[in-house]
Amino acid sequence: MNGIEDVMNNLSAEGSYNIPAESFKNPGVLNSIFENLPLILILINKDGRVENINRATSITLGKEKTDSIGLLGGELFGCMNSLKDEGCGKNRECSECTVRNSVMYTFETGENIYKREGELEIIANGRSVTLHLLISTLLIKQNNEPMVLLTADDITEQKLAEKALKESEIKYKELADSLPQTVFETDLQGNLIFVNRYSFDMFGYTQEDFSKGSNIYQTLIPEDLYRAKLNLEKVVRGEDQGSNEYTALRKDGSTFPISIYSSRIVHDDRTIGIRGILVDITERKQAEEILRKSEASLSNAQRISHLGNWDWDLVKNKVKLSNEIYNILGLAPPRFETTFESFLKYVHPDDELFVQDNINKAIYEHKPYSIDYRILLSDSSERIIHAQGEVTFNKAGQAIWMSGIMQDITERKQMETALQKSEQKFRTFFNNSNDPTLIYDLDGFILEVNEVACEFTGYGRDELLNMSIMDLDSSEYASNMPDNIKQLQKGMCSIFESVAICKDGTTIPIELSNRIIDYDGKPAVLSTSRDLTERKQAEDAMFHAKLVAEAANRAKSEFLANMSHELRTPLNSIIGFSQLLNSNPFGNLNEKEINYSYNIMDSGKHLLSLINDILEISKIESGKIELECEKFSLPSFICDAENTIKHMAYNKNIEICNQVRSKSIEVYADKLRMKQILYNLLSNSLKFTPENGCI
Repeated sequence: MNGIEDVMNNLSAEGSYNIPAESFKNPGVLNSIFENLPLILILINKDGRVENINRATSITLGKEKTDSIGLLGGELFGCMNSLKDEGCGKNRECSECTVRNSVMYTFETGENIYKREGELEIIANGRSVTLHLLISTLLIKQNNEPMVLLTADDITEQKLAEKALKESEIKYKELADSLPQTVFETDLQGNLIFVNRYSFDMFGYTQEDFSKGSNIYQTLIPEDLYRAKLNLEKVVRGEDQGSNEYTALRKDGSTFPISIYSSRIVHDDRTIGIRGILVDITERKQAEEILRKSEASLSNAQRISHLGNWDWDLVKNKVKLSNEIYNILGLAPPRFETTFESFLKYVHPDDELFVQDNINKAIYEHKPYSIDYRILLSDSSERIIHAQGEVTFNKAGQAIWMSGIMQDITERKQMETALQKSEQKFRTFFNNSNDPTLIYDLDGFILEVNEVACEFTGYGRDELLNMSIMDLDSSEYASNMPDNIKQLQKGMCSIFESVAICKDGTTIPIELSNRIIDYDGKPAVLSTSRDLTERKQAEDAMFHAKLVAEAANRAKSEFLANMSHELRTPLNSIIGFSQLLNSNPFGNLNEKEINYSYNIMDSGKHLLSLINDILEISKIESGKIELECEKFSLPSFICDAENTIKHMAYNKNIEICNQVRSKSIEVYADKLRMKQILYNLLSNSLKFTPENGCI
């Protein structure tokens, strides 16, 4: 069997093409099949040169068969590396060439290759083109020589389409991830196969949760599941559903309203899933609720504000009034005739021409009006009304409609009158205050001053009104002014000290009392100053007296310390000689004389104790007391203290329990002061422990 027959037999065996078995009996038919198969077929000898190509190869590569026989593979394909460098099979890139490696592998191993993907960069029509191929190799014999049939299916267009599809999917995903709504895709059972990044933030799930498998229905509350399934089934059937609203369920169990816009995913005229956008409509629902409440409460708002609205059809002369206008006029709605003339009956006679004139100007001169006038109620009482009106004109310039509002401002007018009186009182108080008083805005610019402030600073009123408060205060206060104003805006009254700078350059210590007030409809600072010169002088005098007293006290302490030290020297001699006398070393003293010497010794010791106490106090007051620390045995120290109070404890029948067991404990401390502390503690214990007690 020749080589072409081997090729056809193998192609048939692979099942790539449905070739009738009887065709293999006719070499002409086999050659025709080889020639006309829509695949690149190249027969290559062991030297790597082309023995034969089919028609598809010639068309794809743009080379005639006669010109192709004997070429190397790279030369046949027009490989760019073969053209620009040394030649086919001799370049560094050749070792990575899938086409060449596949042919060489089959020659070397005898193993065939089936559909291996590879790329080959060629020059076609003067430009570089990358071919994407599915490569198969088949080892055959022709005239007893090994040959390799290279089969290459050009899948370049398929690869380009896949690349375009992948890029499209990437762009789709990037677009979906940039949207502030959830974008999703599901299969026909509602299983999620794609969600964008925003969905994780919206529902609180993670990518890991999604990877484990999620269903669109688990994002809805149970009460909405049945309706949602019915709606999605309609989408699958191709019925346009528009949008549907549900209550969504987050991972943490919280809920929020959503609207789902969905459509079916169709592939090859077959619905394979659902694609949709899920929108959080919380704000819209809130707005709808607010609108519903606002509509429901509009009449209440008009009633509370005493403001009503009206519409006047100028063509039909019909007036439509809101309920609050009836309330303002003191009427029930059914009793009021809805004509303009009936309304004018309630305008005060003295204001009727004024009202009519403004209405005429609005109609004939296109001038909207905003006026105040009086109305006269059926009980003869008067009310003050603020009214606004505006006319709508047709294309011909004719007035056809008029709308407006009417508000009862009687109480406001009364308050304005009271406010004027209050402002007059404030002005009188402001101008007659005994303290310098200024008003300045939140930027520090002076708005008003009283006469005392002018006298205090030396500036004229006109000068001060062109200055800033920072021109009058010390630099320290000026730098703190923004912080002080912030405190005032929190409702705090700020009182602090500063230094005023007068026109002549002199400085005066002052106490400032500031608070926020309303001045001409804007927040301002009312600042009152008080001269602290006398108080500061008194404080300086007190401070000087304090320094003198402290110096005298230190002198006293130093004197006592020195005197106590000088007294102890002779007193120690007295105590020492009295002890010597008391011991009667020569035996020549009688009992009375011994008692006298004891009294001298005892009194001396008492006086020495008093002097030591004075010395201790003096040291403390003069700041010169020092600790004299040393190492000593704690058990012995405690035993000495115990022996000192033992006789007092015996007199009260109190038991002393010494629980110190170790005899090797040493401490580093001032032994004398530690003894004083322990003795005082034990004395207090004896004093407050009842008889037959224990310490």
